[in-house]
Amino acid sequence: MPSFEQQINTGLEKVDRDIDHLLTCAREVLEEIGEAELSPLLVRENPSANQVPAEKTAQVLSIAFQIMNLVEENAANQAGRRRETEGHTASDTGSWGYWLKRIAETHPTKGELLETIRRSTVFPVLTGHPTEAKRPSVLAAHRKLYELLVELENDMYTPIEREEFRDRIKAIIELIWRSGEILVEKPDVASERDNILNYLTQKFPVAIEISDARFRAAMSQAGIEWDESDVNSYPRIHLGSWVGGDRDGHPFVTAEVTAETFAQLRSAALSTLAKKLKQLGKDMALSQLFQSPPAYLLERISQLDPKCLNPGDIEEPWKRFAELVRENLPRGKKADKGYKQPSEVIADLQILQRSLADSGAQRLANLYVRPIIRFLDTFGFHMAALDIRQNSGYHDRAMSQLLVAAGVEDGENFADWSEERRVAFLSEELTRARPFAQDHEHMEPEVREAVGALKEVANQIRDYGRAGVGQAIISMTRSLSDLLVLYTLCREAGLTRMTDKGNICLVPISPLFETLDDLENSEAIMDAFLAHPMTQASLPWQQRALDEGFANYGVPSPCPDTPLIQEAMLGYSDSNKDSGIIASQWGLYNAQTRLIALGEKYGVKIRFFHGRGGTVSRGAGPTHRFLEALPEGSLAPGSRVTEQGEIIAQKYGNFLTAARNLELLVAGSVGSQLAESHNTPTPELAEAMSFLSEYSAKTYRGLLQEDDFLTFYRTATPIDALEQSRIGSRPSRRSGKPSLKDLRAIPWVFSWNQSRFYMPGWYGVGSSIAALKSEKPELFAALKKSAKTWPFLRYVLYNVENSVESANRSIMDSYARLVSDDKIRERFLKLIHDERAATREALGQLLDGPLEKRRPRFYKTLHARDKWLDLLHAQQIELLASWRASGSEENLRNVLQSINAIAAGLRTTG
Repeated sequence: MPSFEQQINTGLEKVDRDIDHLLTCAREVLEEIGEAELSPLLVRENPSANQVPAEKTAQVLSIAFQIMNLVEENAANQAGRRRETEGHTASDTGSWGYWLKRIAETHPTKGELLETIRRSTVFPVLTGHPTEAKRPSVLAAHRKLYELLVELENDMYTPIEREEFRDRIKAIIELIWRSGEILVEKPDVASERDNILNYLTQKFPVAIEISDARFRAAMSQAGIEWDESDVNSYPRIHLGSWVGGDRDGHPFVTAEVTAETFAQLRSAALSTLAKKLKQLGKDMALSQLFQSPPAYLLERISQLDPKCLNPGDIEEPWKRFAELVRENLPRGKKADKGYKQPSEVIADLQILQRSLADSGAQRLANLYVRPIIRFLDTFGFHMAALDIRQNSGYHDRAMSQLLVAAGVEDGENFADWSEERRVAFLSEELTRARPFAQDHEHMEPEVREAVGALKEVANQIRDYGRAGVGQAIISMTRSLSDLLVLYTLCREAGLTRMTDKGNICLVPISPLFETLDDLENSEAIMDAFLAHPMTQASLPWQQRALDEGFANYGVPSPCPDTPLIQEAMLGYSDSNKDSGIIASQWGLYNAQTRLIALGEKYGVKIRFFHGRGGTVSRGAGPTHRFLEALPEGSLAPGSRVTEQGEIIAQKYGNFLTAARNLELLVAGSVGSQLAESHNTPTPELAEAMSFLSEYSAKTYRGLLQEDDFLTFYRTATPIDALEQSRIGSRPSRRSGKPSLKDLRAIPWVFSWNQSRFYMPGWYGVGSSIAALKSEKPELFAALKKSAKTWPFLRYVLYNVENSVESANRSIMDSYARLVSDDKIRERFLKLIHDERAATREALGQLLDGPLEKRRPRFYKTLHARDKWLDLLHAQQIELLASWRASGSEENLRNVLQSINAIAAGLRTTG
């Protein structure tokens, strides 16, 4: 096997060849359509803009960056395939082969492995956060270009066929050029929902099939015997969505939009299933002349089709059975016949599966029937579970309006009541079944929308059960009363029922702990919530089968071995924006550790919902490393994780990449629990991290609290242009106030990245490590010793390193020249440059050497775009100055196009 260095060099050489080939195609396209003067921009070694207008430079280089991104993506996938071909799957970090080898070394039994797989359900949740800067039509063209790259990996094609591929590549490049990437109009929720539905129906079903095949192959290579025909033995994946349900600071997500979203998700699931069953019918053309159908299959045909008096006379009974399953799918809201729940379809497909096996056709059962059962087990009749999210302040306003309408004394000041008064009042109210009001339609907007959205959840559960409903999430959860307010609003919407155990809530409620203070207070809030009578009564019912609706809300009786699960969402973005990366990551780690222990006190498993974004400072990082870095026990009841913005296209736009990312998620969730990763820190390491957390947070907040910080920030970054961008339906601020506190974490990070500061991903790290070394050298020594062996610390340090290396001093200086006050500019540049230098030095000490030696592939990939980016940054700075002086729409459009191009080059927005 070639050495690691040889593999790296071979891979990089291939990337260079493929990039040069596609760039040559792009130059030819420009010359052929009369844009020859733009061709010098596509010379990688020494690109030249000459007198090319900024908007055309951005457009050309956007295409160049996408070419590089697609080539690198294909190269990574092909490298994985080569490892499989050569039998080296165990060296593919994060794969099933890698984890099964590590698990074997710790000697868990096959039973432990299969049990862990069964309970470790993963929930990727697709969100519509405004970080996807590309038009959907352009994303589709990128996918076609990627597919052609994959085709060209095949050596069977003749020179004539390869020339045809080349023409098709050029046609797609020309299409992208003529389309333009920038979103001229801000997308609405409906278009975001359509985009998500495309991924759910077109990408994920195929990706799961590929991922399952890789799982089977890895299990076989590891010598593990298991029943691969049983879908319950496969990694559990369920999809979630926020688009159409997340209304936190989003005035366009109304109750009507939520109702439409539930309906469209269900329609998409049933339509996709019907197509699969139609194809299954065509595939099941087995004749009873060559095999005898089992009696139970014929009996079930008679039950599904009462008009069929002699099923034994059907020449192709297996085909007819598949057709009858499709014909009995639900077609309307109140269907009085046919299947009511996906479990019923699964039961019939298992009959078909068993009948094939009993007829000696096990291969056909596995190839044709099992994938459809798997589809139903994953997507059901709902495609993805829709979460409903709103912030606690909005809920408080709705509650005040309800109390005023009900004549409750001082109800208008509910938000200002003491916590004790709020809890006492709400707890007493929740012992009763009656709502405050019957008619909410003619009340104030907050109560109308808050209760209206929950009524749509109630309708969904009433009509179809709970599978299509995710969690009711409360942003900015600061107290027990915030959770009790939502219980009360659920009562208004008809989402509670009185039982002999007390009032129960039919929808699971999840707090979202966002800032560092919220994370530190999470244990006390969850302790009070889990102890509350309504939670105690509700949790057992919420563990019942997801296809149960209102008909079965009586005394809950879950299986004894089914643990009660309470979800808690963790905010990576806001905790980082609030306190910096070290304090955020350590605060998240500690919050999980404390909540896991708290759950044990109540006999409840805490399932964490990780609100990760697309950049390091918003929780991003290699999936398998992230999972391995979590506290012990955090993955046991499964986990949920957001997939946001441009990350959805990057991870799931192409089938092989999508399958790879799913494998990293599910294999990492299982492997991290069974392989010995030694992720519990020693007291010494915990003390060191606490020191770094406190010191770095103080340093980071000190920068934000400096006089004139907002002046520097709003001038030296393109935040003002980003606030005018068209990259998402959500406003950039929660309430429209021009303050740092009100600014969302996404544009905060996006703006620092665009100007190459990357400040939220590293500021405060260097000075805190230097202080630790100076003040507590023994703790520094312990930290250094564990930098590569403690998964949590390694993950954090590598992510900080990614950010600090992505920053660029000369480009920072160029953006800072937009600040007219010399004293303000120089003061902040000195603070930032000094801290970056300290961070680079500290990382070198802890990780033993420079990045380019330790991670050569990452280093080259990161800097491969530098010369193009230098051109774009210089032009963006001029464009920002012109737009700020003129305020013209044309200048703004040019700025936004440059933002889009730089985002493509950096492979990240916010």
